[in-house]
Amino acid sequence: MNRFRAIWKKKSATCSAHTLPCDVAVIIPCHNYAHVLSRAIECVLAQTKTPRDILVVDDASNDHPEFVTERYSNRGVRYVRTEHRSLAKTRNLGAKMTQSEFLLFLDPDDTIPADYIERCLTVLQDRSVAAAYPNIQYSGERTDYAEAPGFDAEGLLRSNYIPSTALIRRQAYDLVGGYRDVPHALEDWDFYRRVVGMGYRAAKADTTMGYTIHAASLVHKHNAHPSRSYARDAALEHCDVTIFTPFAGRREIFERYCDALRSLDWNRGNIRLHWYNTSDDGEFDLLLRSAITRMPFAEVRYTKAPLPDAWLHTPESLIRKRIKDLDDAEYYYQLAVVRAYKHMIQTCSTEYVLTLEDDIAIRPDTLKRLTEGLDWNVAAVIAPYRSGFFPRYEVWTPNADGTVTNFREKGTGMQEVGGCGFGCTLFRMSDLQNIAPLFTGVKSRPMQWYDQISYTRLKAYGKILCNWDAEVEHMATERFTEGLATTFT
Repeated sequence: MNRFRAIWKKKSATCSAHTLPCDVAVIIPCHNYAHVLSRAIECVLAQTKTPRDILVVDDASNDHPEFVTERYSNRGVRYVRTEHRSLAKTRNLGAKMTQSEFLLFLDPDDTIPADYIERCLTVLQDRSVAAAYPNIQYSGERTDYAEAPGFDAEGLLRSNYIPSTALIRRQAYDLVGGYRDVPHALEDWDFYRRVVGMGYRAAKADTTMGYTIHAASLVHKHNAHPSRSYARDAALEHCDVTIFTPFAGRREIFERYCDALRSLDWNRGNIRLHWYNTSDDGEFDLLLRSAITRMPFAEVRYTKAPLPDAWLHTPESLIRKRIKDLDDAEYYYQLAVVRAYKHMIQTCSTEYVLTLEDDIAIRPDTLKRLTEGLDWNVAAVIAPYRSGFFPRYEVWTPNADGTVTNFREKGTGMQEVGGCGFGCTLFRMSDLQNIAPLFTGVKSRPMQWYDQISYTRLKAYGKILCNWDAEVEHMATERFTEGLATTFT
């Protein structure tokens, strides 16, 4: 008798685990997909872990998905209609109308196996995991099977491998504000990158979803759009970018630098400005501190970092003496720059960083021009500028002997190059972190500057491109003029 009771309790517990609702909300956004909606609903109702909420959100359909949904109303399926005409807003409405701890957004033309939720929940027992994602079995115009890679945060920044059908932790969803309605962007990829940016990770679940590709599907329409680009896919105009400038006390061009920066045509709420002051000039320090508080960006940061006393140099003496390389000035000048950019790499938290030197006048369209060149395999995009000393551009191509040849004439369009100075370059931050620490070879033979070494190493992680249409002004200073007169007369 006791043995019978033990078996009954075990079976009863197993039955309860499979029939009691789990804390999952399944949201099915629907726009003119009534013909396949019942298949998606049946997939959800067949789950070994029954979701607490099943909600169909009809976004301006004219094929009456409410008639399909009504057949399942006695099984807990709810229906709501909206006129958003936006997948992101439709998903967000569904999330708002449910309360469960986990969210599953299931497109009506996709399918999931009966144990899908159960397997995903197993992965989500780890609270550091925000999304559990599957492998993909394609159908329709594609019939291949895609084995999802293990989670790699850097890889996710380059391209998306997590489908919209991942099971999502609501708290992570709420933390980033859900999906953003950005025209022509891949809202799933944008969402996952923002979640990972908050310190969460995703994890692969041992399961597979069915993904249908057909002429009317959103992914098909997106891929065929004539204005599609990597920058649009990644919603880069809505992503945070750090602008980092090392200062050396050059007051005569400071206001022009500031005016140009304020003219930047970019969402100011996505700019993180960091000024790094190496000057020991107290008045210049006060000037910078005052000016940065008036910059119209979401976040501003000021770092005062005078050069080490042991160098026996100031930024002013380095700029003045490096032309003739007096007192080892070229070596210490390069160390000062390397020191500044090491600090940038250590403190930058954004996906992209624009290095903007204090003698460069940025253009309003600079960031937009540079993002045009970004792709999954691009590490940096350069805005070219002319040398302050020689009749040439600072952009170069490498030679076999370790030297470089600078462009004397302006190129056209987007061109792969060897590198440039750090005057105005948009870097992928993860690639810069891969080549840290930076260093100079100014005392090597052949001599190599820090930027030559950095770009050479960076090419192991992605292409270096120059957008010649993004040329910026290299502002002349009195010190440069004096130095040139002294050196070349």
